[in-house]
Amino acid sequence: MDRKIDIPRAMLEKLYYQDGLSQREIASRLGCSESTVRRRLAEYGLPASRGDRVGFLQRRGKHNWRCFWSPEVAYAVGVIVSDGSLSADGRHITFTSSDLELVETFCRCLRLPNRITETPKSSRSVQQGYRVQFSDVVFYRWLLDVGLMPDKARRLGPLNVPNEYFADFLRGYLDGDGSILTYIDRYNVFKNEKYVYERLYTRFFSASREYLSWLRRTLTRLLGTRGGLGGGGDRVWVLMYAKKDSLRLLPWMYYDADVPCLERKHALAAPFLKERSEI
Repeated sequence: MDRKIDIPRAMLEKLYYQDGLSQREIASRLGCSESTVRRRLAEYGLPASRGDRVGFLQRRGKHNWRCFWSPEVAYAVGVIVSDGSLSADGRHITFTSSDLELVETFCRCLRLPNRITETPKSSRSVQQGYRVQFSDVVFYRWLLDVGLMPDKARRLGPLNVPNEYFADFLRGYLDGDGSILTYIDRYNVFKNEKYVYERLYTRFFSASREYLSWLRRTLTRLLGTRGGLGGGGDRVWVLMYAKKDSLRLLPWMYYDADVPCLERKHALAAPFLKERSEI
């Protein structure tokens, strides 16, 4: 018996339906046999006939486009990973934030017509919150294939995000649960007036150490960055990149002027987007 070859459903759907590759081409790209691709299609309940593609997409409903990776969908997934939640009913996705612009950007990326509502202030938060909830069973199940789950905060681990959309995904996560910190350091100026430094840090926060460890490994593989992972108090983990790594991360995430993002964080990154580390 041949060993089980893992082909994530989301990847197989993208290659077969969105990119239009044949089963033979997919097998060649993934380094497996054509029969393995056919078996995985059958296991996931996906039609093997190319002629069934249109009917399959129609059966999946009008929101099927959300289940294929794109810069907008990848950004929205990053936002969901940060402050979104999957309901236990298997169909509802909710996103809540104190930043109205972020909720509006999220809705635009997923073309949601749903009304954004205000959440009541509580003793734990003095800021006004905003919330959008929508129902999409197909997209919900696709998110499960990506690696999300209900009550994900401390259980989140590695996700199935394609390399070509990782910058968009990470930018969404930065807007939800990250920060860009920059300031002028004059701490040692009393020793020498030339000891003035421009500091830059890019940080990502999560209650799951496993998730941030995966994030760190992936960025090392894609960009050669290192970063540091540590506890940030109150059981929150922090993945932090100093200036050298940030000069690689930021231009990579903000690769185009029109990418979906929070304007205030883009403004912080803007002075560094033309800079490149020479090391």
